[in-house]
Amino acid sequence: MKKFLVLMTLSVFFAVSTTVMAGLTAGLITFHVKDSHGHAIEGVHIVVVSERAENFKIEITTDKHGKAKSVLKFDHYKAIFSKDGYQGYSYKFKPKLSDRKVIEIKLTSLEEAMKKAESTLTGKDKAVVLFNEAVPLMKAGKDKEALPKLREAIQLDPELAPALFHIGRIDMKNNNLDDAEKSLLKALQVDPDMSRAYSMLSELYKRKGDTENYQKYLNEAESRGVVSAGEYYNQAAAAINEGDDAKAKSLLDKAIKANPKFADSYYQLGMCAMRSGEYAKSIENLQKYLEIEPTGKHAAECKQFITALKSML
Repeated sequence: MKKFLVLMTLSVFFAVSTTVMAGLTAGLITFHVKDSHGHAIEGVHIVVVSERAENFKIEITTDKHGKAKSVLKFDHYKAIFSKDGYQGYSYKFKPKLSDRKVIEIKLTSLEEAMKKAESTLTGKDKAVVLFNEAVPLMKAGKDKEALPKLREAIQLDPELAPALFHIGRIDMKNNNLDDAEKSLLKALQVDPDMSRAYSMLSELYKRKGDTENYQKYLNEAESRGVVSAGEYYNQAAAAINEGDDAKAKSLLDKAIKANPKFADSYYQLGMCAMRSGEYAKSIENLQKYLEIEPTGKHAAECKQFITALKSML
């Protein structure tokens, strides 16, 4: 019985000691933050949080010597370092009683991090980086500025299909049809599912006067649902010139499906409907043209026709 009492007394003493330890001040902790060249970094924001006490958080900032200090209690902590232009960094530590520890921290600048990352890139990786740099230029209509990046990407990775496609597209835009043909065919060789290349090749062969290849690639593009509205519209215009309004209507419907904002398709549909005596249908399409192009080249004409057709109805 006496032995049991002794053990109980020791247990109580241990519990009290742990509580006392948790409340003790461990000491002064100094963070010394430098860059990769050993130069002090001023203005680094440091957030220190306890890994046990959820509500504990202090925020300090390094001085011109790259130092920041704080008195901390005995606990487990995590310090998070941040500054514009540098990679973020976190550090876990546990102060000791009566500590006067200086914790050395090195931050890497984003520029250095990028250079290090680039040094490990393969040729194909660099090609993708160059292509991604070209994308916003192309979206902004700056094909001339994008082209050198695309060509450099192809030198690094001759089978980068998206870059090949856009080189072909830009060459077509500049009427360099032979060069465009090579790039587009190569893009399809690498990626046979690049649907837009079929549509572009159909246009290319049409401009070259190669009827066989034009029809071949047009059929393939149509089966993939990627024929441009402009192509359908041009075919419809040819049908109208031949006096075949029925064929033209079918093609204009396809043009609208490909691009519901292609105003001229509605205008021509309205004219076809008017010629066939479908006045309500004609008014519907002419009004749709005006919704899309209220000041378009056919706007005044559409208004006159609509007024006349309504009076006839």
